[in-house]
Amino acid sequence: MAGRAGREIAGDTACPASRSMTAAQLNADIDLAKVMAAVARKLLGEPRQITHGGLEWRYGAHGSMQVHIGEGWYRDHECGEGGGTLALIQRERRCDQRGAFAWLEEQGLKPTGQRNQTARAIFYDYRDEDGAILFRVERRKPANPPFLPHGPDGRGGFHSRSGCMQGVRRVPYRLNDLIAAPKSSIIWITEGEKDADRLIAVGLVATTNAGGAGNFGAELAPYFEGRTVIALADNDAAGRKHVTVVRSRLSGVVRRFADLELPGLPVKGDVSDWLDAGGTVEELRDLGERALGQASEAEHADTTDDGPAVLPLEWFDTVEAQLTALWLVKNLFPQQGVVLIYGHSGSGKTFFVLDIALHVALGWAWAGRRVRQGLVIYLAAEGASGLRNRVAAFRRHHKITDHVPFAIIPTAIDLQAPNADVLRLAATIRSACKIAGADVAMIVIDTIAKTFGAGKENTDDMASYVSNAGWLSGEFQCCVIPVHHRPKDAESKEPRGHSSLKAGVDTVILIEDGQTKRAEVTKQKDGEIGKTVLFNLVPVELGVDEDGGIVTSCVVEPTETDLTPSMDPFLREVGRLSAGNRLAYDVLAELIENDGIAVPSDIPDPEINRNVVGKVAAFESWGDNYLLRAGTTRGQRGDKEYERARKAFDRARKTLDTKHIVRTWGGFSWITHELERSAGTNRGQNWGRSGDMGTAGTALYKERPVVPASPKSGVILASGDGVDDPVPGWEGL
Repeated sequence: MAGRAGREIAGDTACPASRSMTAAQLNADIDLAKVMAAVARKLLGEPRQITHGGLEWRYGAHGSMQVHIGEGWYRDHECGEGGGTLALIQRERRCDQRGAFAWLEEQGLKPTGQRNQTARAIFYDYRDEDGAILFRVERRKPANPPFLPHGPDGRGGFHSRSGCMQGVRRVPYRLNDLIAAPKSSIIWITEGEKDADRLIAVGLVATTNAGGAGNFGAELAPYFEGRTVIALADNDAAGRKHVTVVRSRLSGVVRRFADLELPGLPVKGDVSDWLDAGGTVEELRDLGERALGQASEAEHADTTDDGPAVLPLEWFDTVEAQLTALWLVKNLFPQQGVVLIYGHSGSGKTFFVLDIALHVALGWAWAGRRVRQGLVIYLAAEGASGLRNRVAAFRRHHKITDHVPFAIIPTAIDLQAPNADVLRLAATIRSACKIAGADVAMIVIDTIAKTFGAGKENTDDMASYVSNAGWLSGEFQCCVIPVHHRPKDAESKEPRGHSSLKAGVDTVILIEDGQTKRAEVTKQKDGEIGKTVLFNLVPVELGVDEDGGIVTSCVVEPTETDLTPSMDPFLREVGRLSAGNRLAYDVLAELIENDGIAVPSDIPDPEINRNVVGKVAAFESWGDNYLLRAGTTRGQRGDKEYERARKAFDRARKTLDTKHIVRTWGGFSWITHELERSAGTNRGQNWGRSGDMGTAGTALYKERPVVPASPKSGVILASGDGVDDPVPGWEGL
């Protein structure tokens, strides 16, 4: 979400001069990003979570307030607000820009180091998935030509000359932001990098292509597969041609596409001009949704002006095997599809599905099976109060104190009629995705009977219900789980209702009651059937009611079953960790996933299995994030809570090391993903080596290192600006 130059620039605003900050100073393009960390701490306090190498801070109970201290912007995902350093001050202090500058001076945070006004060149970086620069685009307005490509010069730098882009891989601008965006996000394609940065700065997901209008190449299309895309047209012939090219490149690739010409644009105007003229982000979103709706209506029409609508085609030589992302719960729940779970009343079917749903939300392996973490929406159309107690029991039993991306919709709706409440449910889910900052992974519908409206289960009304469930699965690319009853006739093992129910879903799981309850896979579209899971219900006391009676609920405890022969022993060991040790493990796993780096070459092979471990994380970052999750920071050194958390982390680190789950060497920590390989090593001998972080017990006492500049900033100012990384090859200029 970097601003126009990857940070907020005071000269871009119409802020009147404060008493001691003169207008000349304000117009000197003062860099405000450098004070964002200090501003955030003074206004918001210590962050709840730190990721991305210490550059991204999260605040709020749900982590919905995002602050990037490297690039100088914030985004409140809950209310949809965002902006730069000044905007954050104005919001929190309830002042105008003059007041924001005055507050900066009062706090001793007046920025220094003004930009060189004669250096007009700006460089836009095009980076690969790992953040490495592939090539640069130089913007030289008012020079002619205004844009120049810079390809690798073979010496670690970049140059602009004939043939410099030959053989260079082309990617969309801000590729990492595009990849990280939830699947439900709208991707806005602009005609240039300046406009893409402007939209990112106000909280949208935006990108563009190098080379300007009409140069959106076919090689860019795969990055938009399955996405919702809106292409913005500049108000000229080149702009309209551009969106036509983008549409043709993305036809059959994206899930939804629309092009949008903004109202009231001047000739050659673009989205930045539209925003400068008073257009708002909310208006832009509304215009985009309207354009998508109109495009969807046209797409679903039987014919077009040119004849019948064309369906997407996949040619033989383009079809690839899908080896990843097949399962939400390995070999049990597909990542996308409809899973029917049914059984008699009291059989434990709600306990079963709720336990799996919470494991998915937490990213915990279930019964030894890997899961893909994501937001879970639980539609509790039947027994919402009982479900709340079951969630509370799970939280108490597993000692969970952190925010979990799991939400209940405690009401009955109609999902049977052709339109019914499906769109209303979809809008609610999209809202939840924005608040959680994550894609939905699972939608539970409990039960079919309470969401069937006026339909009759034993008729082909069931086909419409299954169709709506399938639409939800496709719309959100997630797993949809209707919970259903079994006929009262105990001899029948089929689900209640019309045969189209079982025929139309991907997976069917029967839950049977007993002292030990049993879940059996009776249908699996892309896997084995007949597999069973045995589980018990363990009572959990929740408290005392108004009459003094003890209120209890239960949690699920899977037992050894036919699923266990293929159970990953590493995950089994992780699943047995205590709550404190599991917290340390989860913090490291999250850190590696979000901010891990490739295994450094100086870690010797005896210490790490490079065939298994792909990424590591800085040990100190692991400790810092553990402290944050425990509700403290290094700044509270000496405080009882800090000392308690530090000692707990040290104990957890040693336990994980002893169990061969985590290794640390040379200042880096990683998850081994195996138990046997490291069993014979001399554990702990490397903590005090030269080049290590020292002893584990003292690592958390070190001062936090200076946060480096963001390696992901979308824009680099030309040499001479003094606040950005120098352009390689220009350091001596």
